[in-house]
Amino acid sequence: MSKRKSISKETKALLRQQVLNGKSKSQVARDLSITFRTVWNHTQDIHTQKVISKELKEKVRKEVISGKSKYQAAKDYNLSRSAVYRFTEDINGTSIGWAGIRGKTLDLLQEIVTKGYAYPPRGYVQQRYRTLRKYFPTIRRITIYGRTIFYLKGKEDEAARAFLDRVNKKIISYQELRQVTEVFGTDLNKSEKETFLRRKRKKISRKIRSLQDAKKSVLKEAQTNFDDFLRRFLPSEVLFPHQDNY
Repeated sequence: MSKRKSISKETKALLRQQVLNGKSKSQVARDLSITFRTVWNHTQDIHTQKVISKELKEKVRKEVISGKSKYQAAKDYNLSRSAVYRFTEDINGTSIGWAGIRGKTLDLLQEIVTKGYAYPPRGYVQQRYRTLRKYFPTIRRITIYGRTIFYLKGKEDEAARAFLDRVNKKIISYQELRQVTEVFGTDLNKSEKETFLRRKRKKISRKIRSLQDAKKSVLKEAQTNFDDFLRRFLPSEVLFPHQDNY
């Protein structure tokens, strides 16, 4: 039987807060890309039925009538989509324009359009990519060192720089830099390359110095302990054979 993957304290706190704010447990599970069972296990003490005031319902209804999508209204007021659809079922909602692009995929699209690139959330990466490519063929995807980034055609430079800033792999040579930039079909100027290399080398140098200092400390402590042992168990004549006796 495979061991169930644990989640961090931050994720536990976040999912509990979202459930307390009125999101359904299934919606929280989808948003955080974790199983419903995991959310349920950590929120068994929380009753999920949220009472929505009449004033808030009317405010949401007016915004939907004015053209806001029901999905966006639910997101803006931290309500479950099912609750919003329930008290606005008599109102024809505004379509977002592309059937099938919703939820995290819609958020991902907005980030790509705004910045030129975005990192997809964990889970359903291939499915989200196919959906986005269906409506936006200029979106590209690259996966290197276990990290995936989506970007718009023509934004290769921005995507490459963002990827190098985020990737965990310690790039320590021009060759590795060139490999990354060639995948994106772009290049960095000499100054930018030096900046990345200098940043990585500083981190490595600090780590080496730290290890060296730790090694010296251990050796010094070991030598001290050894000297104490000799003084306790060997006669002074053995330790100091040339010392005169008075």
